[in-house]
Amino acid sequence: RREDALQAEVVLPFLRYRRYLSLHFTALEQRERDDYLALGQTEAPATRDGLVGTGILYDSARNYPLSVSRSNGRQVSMVAEDSDTVRSDYQGEVYTFDWREFFALGREHVLAVRFVEGWGTDNPRPFELGGSKPAGPGSLAAVLGNTATFLDLFNQREYGLRGYPRGLPQLRGRRMQLVSLEYRFPVMRIERGAMVPFPIAAHEVFGSAFVDSGATWDSGSSPDNYFTGAGLEANANIGLFYGYPIHLRAGYGHGFDAGGHDEVYLQLGAAF
Repeated sequence: RREDALQAEVVLPFLRYRRYLSLHFTALEQRERDDYLALGQTEAPATRDGLVGTGILYDSARNYPLSVSRSNGRQVSMVAEDSDTVRSDYQGEVYTFDWREFFALGREHVLAVRFVEGWGTDNPRPFELGGSKPAGPGSLAAVLGNTATFLDLFNQREYGLRGYPRGLPQLRGRRMQLVSLEYRFPVMRIERGAMVPFPIAAHEVFGSAFVDSGATWDSGSSPDNYFTGAGLEANANIGLFYGYPIHLRAGYGHGFDAGGHDEVYLQLGAAF
């Protein structure tokens, strides 16, 4: 399966010492098609996803030199997208609201809370929940250790719900809600590095306990059922080539509702 994307974006930043605010305007097109097929397999339909959108991103979260993660403040994004003004296989508008709040509990302990809601009209590209990958505004920043970013703000339809595999039909719809709660705690501060075979350093290791609960639906103002998972993660902040911080996490999640399973994963990037 091959995916090609073309995007143009205008970003208007308003920078302050302790906060970041930016306005965003974008136009994008994303195409998918099958490039290679196994013998006996049927080719899946090609799709064309085009939209124009506008959004706002506010970030006041603080990431101190000795923090295990962002530990004070919030990151909030609001996005509106329209598929009717450009050529697309999808129709309608999509509105997404994403709020992430961080509370410092003392001695590097952090409580992180996230609430996401997506609302689609007509026949948009559907939302999907499942898996554990980073998603939403700042997913690349979560890998590289940054906070304020305009990357990945638009056309976000896939969100992690740890303890559930991707692709479940009951976790796919044109409307979506997701709530995540994480308690993050320090384990070990290493601050050691090596020069061979390339410059790399390990800064700290920390753990987290999480609960995720989410739902998707197609009509009405609220879902009929929520799907909940919980688990534990081990995280490490690593420095690569002096200037590139990397977030590495390994975790275990268990889904408590229909379709849930025991999931073990190793990934680059924070959950949020």
